[in-house]
Amino acid sequence: MFSHLFWAYNRDLRPEFYPGRLCYLSVRAYATIKRPVAGSPLWFTATNPWFPLWWLYPTSKWDVLKQLPSEYVPESILIEADEFDIETIQKNIARSAINFPMIIKPDNGLRGLWIQIFHNQSELDDWLAAYVDENKRRGAWLVQEFIEYPLELWVFYIRKASEESWTVTWIVEKEFLELIWDGENSFEVLVNNHPRAKYHREFLKEQFSSRRDEIILEWESIDIVEIGTHSRGSTFLDASDAVTPELTELFDTLSKSIDWFYYGRYDVRAESIEWLIAWKFKIMEVNPTYGEPTWMYDPSYSFLKQQKILLSHWSMMFDVAQENHKAWVPYATIQQWRKAKKEFMEIV
Repeated sequence: MFSHLFWAYNRDLRPEFYPGRLCYLSVRAYATIKRPVAGSPLWFTATNPWFPLWWLYPTSKWDVLKQLPSEYVPESILIEADEFDIETIQKNIARSAINFPMIIKPDNGLRGLWIQIFHNQSELDDWLAAYVDENKRRGAWLVQEFIEYPLELWVFYIRKASEESWTVTWIVEKEFLELIWDGENSFEVLVNNHPRAKYHREFLKEQFSSRRDEIILEWESIDIVEIGTHSRGSTFLDASDAVTPELTELFDTLSKSIDWFYYGRYDVRAESIEWLIAWKFKIMEVNPTYGEPTWMYDPSYSFLKQQKILLSHWSMMFDVAQENHKAWVPYATIQQWRKAKKEFMEIV
């Protein structure tokens, strides 16, 4: 009992696990201060003109991916909401070049919500049978081949329209949660003693309920999460040393292939950092204005360091948005924002 309370308390002291409302207090203050300067509380909606409401309420990932060169995108298909039934989904997947394992996720999802990975037909059938009606209300779904490269990275890109190119500001490396069994302790004990897994013990207890008391042969290891989200135990590490002029040039070229895209984050997978630098990778999705500078969750960073990173990027976002607005881009209206919020809340 005491150890459980200690872990919970210890987690709460770590800046990487602070609640969003606390992390973004400074951002809210900054946005408010800039409101009279910009002339609108929604000044950030001028950042990426093609999708102005993508700050909080995302729209189609598919619409972005299909603009990128095909060699950088995994095999993907879109299942529209009115096609989201078991028979049609199975037919569309069968006609595609996508094999198991595969990922299915909402086309307008956020923060890794509802992403599923399937390793075989049985897993897919069970999920469809259980959740097809519930998930239909969430709109279109994206089906992608699962890229089994071991390294997942986030590449952040920013550019002003008046400048020919700008910069890749940072790269974030995701370190997946892995356990190594010792032949003596159960799964639950290993989780409780693991320096990272212990902070996600409730999630893991639910995910691996059937293995809680199991003792595995010595030195057998397993990646206990395959989807690199912070909430599922992944560690986000600052890998900014990998930023090179050549890499910046590549992502600048990729970004210019997307309509009016100036600020956002690429989620990519590669065999290694060297592969990334050698332009050998796949882009899983692109997150425009609402994409977080996720290296702020590096476990070694203090709360003040987090705030510095956030404010630095919001300052750059303001510069981009103001230049766009002065040139030709209107801000979203309150009515548009409320409509987008209502539509998004209906699928959450």
